[in-house]
Amino acid sequence: LDLMHMPVGCGVWPAWWTFGEDWPRGGEFDVVETVNSQTDVPTEQWTRVHTGAGCVMEEGDASTYTGRLTSRNCDIDAPGQDAKEGCSIRSQTALVGSELNNAGGGVYAVEWSPAEFLRVWFFRHGSEPHDLLAHTPRPERWGLPHARYNFRARSCDPTSFQPQKVVFTTTLCGEWAGHRFKQHCPHLAHLTCEEHVAKHPEAFKEAFWIVRRLLFYERGLTEDDRSAPP
Repeated sequence: LDLMHMPVGCGVWPAWWTFGEDWPRGGEFDVVETVNSQTDVPTEQWTRVHTGAGCVMEEGDASTYTGRLTSRNCDIDAPGQDAKEGCSIRSQTALVGSELNNAGGGVYAVEWSPAEFLRVWFFRHGSEPHDLLAHTPRPERWGLPHARYNFRARSCDPTSFQPQKVVFTTTLCGEWAGHRFKQHCPHLAHLTCEEHVAKHPEAFKEAFWIVRRLLFYERGLTEDDRSAPP
């Protein structure tokens, strides 16, 4: 996903995500997501996975990505976690919201190997791998991703994830942005999120996406595979 601009503003909840049929048993991947992003205020970038029961990330995997695992259980009803929290990784390097827009955008690259893992990278414009620019992506050459979710029979059954549909959403308020509205936007604490949306439509001039390109690749035969004897 090559992004030039994403929705920002108090009360705005933008996301680029995917989901399978029979949610949550078909799985959900939240790749780009944030809430209440404002200019000159640091914005947190999260990736999340949501499933039914039976999918937990292993703490020992933390050395395989650069982000920080903040919740391990992908089950939307997991005890001891917020409702629908899922398993979450906070990125230390990916840009999102106003920071991404101010930097002129960037590229999010996702690799999903259904029987093994989901990995996510972010590249600033001008720092993309040459193979990615050449439309011959080789993720094994890109270094550590900022997020990785491993699927293993003992801890997270790969069948928790079915074929996915890709979605862009721009939610106003909602469970997450609305719940954190006064915390993230204290200068508007005299209003509820819904009141802010109803009374100040001018505040949402930046609540739009500019997608330069969205490309999909399917892993095929490598050069070694093609040259191997039958």
